[in-house]
Amino acid sequence: MKIKFNVQQNFYNPHFDQISKMPEGQLTLEEQVDFEIPKREYVGMADNTKVRVIPVFDHLFLSRTYREQRENQQVKSNAIKVSWRFNKEGRIDLVDYMLFSDYKPGHVLVVNNYQRIHPPWLSAEAIHYPLPEETSLLNRTFRDLPFERKYEHLLRYGHSTARHVIECINTSNISDSTDKLKLGQESLLDIAADPTAIAILSKAGELLPFVETRPERKNRRLFHLVYEINQR
Repeated sequence: MKIKFNVQQNFYNPHFDQISKMPEGQLTLEEQVDFEIPKREYVGMADNTKVRVIPVFDHLFLSRTYREQRENQQVKSNAIKVSWRFNKEGRIDLVDYMLFSDYKPGHVLVVNNYQRIHPPWLSAEAIHYPLPEETSLLNRTFRDLPFERKYEHLLRYGHSTARHVIECINTSNISDSTDKLKLGQESLLDIAADPTAIAILSKAGELLPFVETRPERKNRRLFHLVYEINQR
């Protein structure tokens, strides 16, 4: 199934040395995608959400941090960074987290054999891992969700964040982060010059994942993932 690109064709093309609407004869977004480009890292604000986008060859990492809201700013709050890895067709490869209390990473979910399965897959098996208590910071109702729905929501947060970034690019609602960029990082404003990153984010934003459990399955650590086109 082919996913259409909803992103506006308004980004920098090195062949034209200017930002403008695509002129007649210019390559389309899909034709400009290049999966041979090594790692680059964009950091900034998509509206009020700070995100980090890291395209690497034919996949992309998208991450954001969720923090506990406290009135006393002097007291260190709990925080968790969640990262989603998308393949070139916008499907989840894996979801990781990092707790700011100890800076140790952990897995949330990993799709079985994601390196070898056909990229535009519509269903796949995935291994899930125990969730840390800090995942309750994602929203107020997360703690009360049924077990498998927690993982489904974590997947959907990644896809909705990708869609949010694309929407912010299209509405010029991207800005620099208040934090100073580290060595090797670029402003999120520069992502508009990266057709490959735009394409993967756009495809991810068009998908809606579902988690299915199968009672007959002996391995309780396995979920069945299914994708549908988001009909929002």
